[in-house]
Amino acid sequence: MGGAMAALALTVAAGAQVKYSVLHEFGGSGDGAFPASGLAMGSSGVLYGVTNQGGTGICSGQEGCGTVYSLTSPGTAEGKWTEKILYSFRGGSDGALPSGVAVGTDGVLYGTTTYGGGGACRDGGLTGCGTVFALTPPGTAGGAWTETAIYSFSGGTEDGALPRAGVTIGSDGTLYGTTEYGGAGVCTGVFSGCGTVFAVTAPAWTEAVLYAFQGGPGDGSIPLSGVALMGGTLYGTTTFGGTGASGYGVVYELTPSSTGNGWSAQVLHVFDETDGAYPQAGVLPTTSPGGETILFGTTPGGGTSFSGTVFALTETHGLWKDQVLYSFSGEGESGPQGGVVKASEGTLFGTTFEQGTYMDGTLFNLKPNGEGQWVDTVLHSFAPKGGSLPGYTLTIGPGGILYGTTGGGGGTDKGTAFSLKP
Repeated sequence: MGGAMAALALTVAAGAQVKYSVLHEFGGSGDGAFPASGLAMGSSGVLYGVTNQGGTGICSGQEGCGTVYSLTSPGTAEGKWTEKILYSFRGGSDGALPSGVAVGTDGVLYGTTTYGGGGACRDGGLTGCGTVFALTPPGTAGGAWTETAIYSFSGGTEDGALPRAGVTIGSDGTLYGTTEYGGAGVCTGVFSGCGTVFAVTAPAWTEAVLYAFQGGPGDGSIPLSGVALMGGTLYGTTTFGGTGASGYGVVYELTPSSTGNGWSAQVLHVFDETDGAYPQAGVLPTTSPGGETILFGTTPGGGTSFSGTVFALTETHGLWKDQVLYSFSGEGESGPQGGVVKASEGTLFGTTFEQGTYMDGTLFNLKPNGEGQWVDTVLHSFAPKGGSLPGYTLTIGPGGILYGTTGGGGGTDKGTAFSLKP
């Protein structure tokens, strides 16, 4: 399944060509701390995200139980964005450590918490196997948002445990996601199971495990990323599995049965370290002008310098071919943990968690040069004051502006939300 590696060049963008802005510095306490996802954009241009800690809830060993927040544009180039905490998780049955949020067509925010809810999962002072939640906007301006835990994971062989990513919303309102553990697979870890793909269906919010990973050769294990939905098919990655005892991870698809009875799973690619290792982000499904399905993604490890890769999987007549678009050197850029987004002209944008001028990560683009090669350009090197350690997938807004978060940096070193105009 491996493909030939493209020859590539690294360039650094001139500072005058891009504009980097810090939209908000997280302060902890009543504010959020340590963003735990990228940013989702609502229909009105408002940005939504979650923090892993912070807020007014009390969780043992944590600085709060996490928050959901919004960022609203000032409407002028020189104004300041307004951050608002929409909800502070309380732990216990309510949920703790939110891991992502998506915007529904009705303006309701849907997401997951890694802990809280029911189930016998326990990690230090954190209890519960995680939840799926809905956060409903107020009926009148200035009112409070209403949070509801619409599903609570129980763990074990019949259910998932510990969702580490948010959810993807289907056209019918079904919520799709993954859990790190749980399911009927046998994997060695903190909790039982090798992880699952699940669906939660309205209006009763009934949960079903669509697939339980088995681990070992031939299947994935431990999905840390969510799923992407295109044409009724779910695509995703697992961080381990595929080969050997633990493996370097896989890319998979889930297709609904034509009879409506269950889902079929297929491993599309098995990483072997030379072409990438341990993917932590999902894939970006697209369609080529010729109608081919292409999945773009990243791995934080593997490649020619073992510092991570950007890859593409292309499907032609039912066969999938892997190509490494770029292999990070470990000197200028290293360890992409978030995925990539694609601009209309075909350019890919992403971040690396490490390296750069200040060793705090970079924001890069990859652009095809028309000769079968992809050219890498560093658009921004993160520094502690303006945010450091970007670990999540970017969002492209109107005008091609990129929005994202950093896990650290800022005035209190508890993370930032930022924008960059290429």
